[in-house]
Amino acid sequence: MKYNVIKVCSKPWFLGLLSVILLTTSNITLLMKVNTPTPLPDYLDTHNTTTICKYEDTPRVGRLDQNRQHIIFDSLFVGDNFWQLSQEKIVCLATLSTPDKLHWLPQVVTHWGGLVSLAIYLKDSEEQLFKSYLNYLYVCHSEIMANVSVHLIKPLVRHGDIYSRVSSYLSSEPPIIQCSNPTTVMKAFMKFRAKTVANKGVPQNHMRNVARKGCGTSYVITSDIDVIPSKNAEGQLETFLKRKESRECIKCVFVLPTFELDDQAIFPKSKSELLTLESKGRARPFHEKVFIHNQYATNFSRWRSSNTTNDIVISHPVTDFEFFYEPFYVSLDVVPPHDERFIGYGFTRNTQVYEMFLSGWKFYVLSPIFLIHWGLQRRSTRPGWRENENTKNRILFTNFKRELIARYKLDMKV
Repeated sequence: MKYNVIKVCSKPWFLGLLSVILLTTSNITLLMKVNTPTPLPDYLDTHNTTTICKYEDTPRVGRLDQNRQHIIFDSLFVGDNFWQLSQEKIVCLATLSTPDKLHWLPQVVTHWGGLVSLAIYLKDSEEQLFKSYLNYLYVCHSEIMANVSVHLIKPLVRHGDIYSRVSSYLSSEPPIIQCSNPTTVMKAFMKFRAKTVANKGVPQNHMRNVARKGCGTSYVITSDIDVIPSKNAEGQLETFLKRKESRECIKCVFVLPTFELDDQAIFPKSKSELLTLESKGRARPFHEKVFIHNQYATNFSRWRSSNTTNDIVISHPVTDFEFFYEPFYVSLDVVPPHDERFIGYGFTRNTQVYEMFLSGWKFYVLSPIFLIHWGLQRRSTRPGWRENENTKNRILFTNFKRELIARYKLDMKV
């Protein structure tokens, strides 16, 4: 009997079967380890718990960007109301973020009141952090996430594959979390972010294009996650953009004046309140102290003296356009895309606006609507690596400008 067992075990078919069993067992064990969610810290435990809805946990295949340097996952998460509202609404807010700024999303969505398409950039070490925070928002702030669609962009890291996969970012069995202030929760999460991670090399223009095309509406506003719309901005714009004079102006860009606000101030409920804060030195035009050319062409003096009622009107046209102008604006979704060769900071938004100017778009400033960036900025608070990125993009701009001259047969002295 012992000899027969040894004889059977030495057969090639038995050894092959045994190898398959061992390999399968090993793969299952490894898969369980990979898919086991990392529990949240204890301080996010115990109270105000909710059971998350189960989403299909099907792996998603990403697409590559044109330069094959980034992997993009469109509509990674789609809120319960997003698709229906995209058929009913004509304007959508397209925004972008890195994980450390994601806590601004609830305030953006609440103030805006309509569709939001969010593109987020992650490095590998941030993926679990983002997954946990997205779960937190869905569990604790489901009414906010209902109107949001989230898209993911990552650096392309090849491990023998020509594509990457991600599973659903909504866990079917989420950890128990305490529903508290989104900013407080994000600060807690950020303690687990690798200290070596910095927002260098962020493909902002990729993100803007992805977020914009994720909207699905006729009109789009493209902004940053820490730029907050005035309250009920979406409803006011829906009314304004449906007017005949707005609809008939195909190549019109409607600029939303943007201000910086003291961190300790209360968000202004109206243009009048904003102007009062400005008179006290607690608000000022965006980038006024850091780089005045960024918003200078908006002509805030004319805006201050124009309409302060609830209905949106055109305050004035932009008559002194300059190359470094970077307005936040609403327009039909037929504007040129943001050029994706510019990575990081510098020559990102202004190059797209410059191309719009050369191709015949007209810029008009709206009132009383506005945008707010929290915090009065100082040049001294900016890290040195941002200037390095700006220098690299300035070199790239030389070829970009030549292309625009050839394409539009126009130029403006820079």
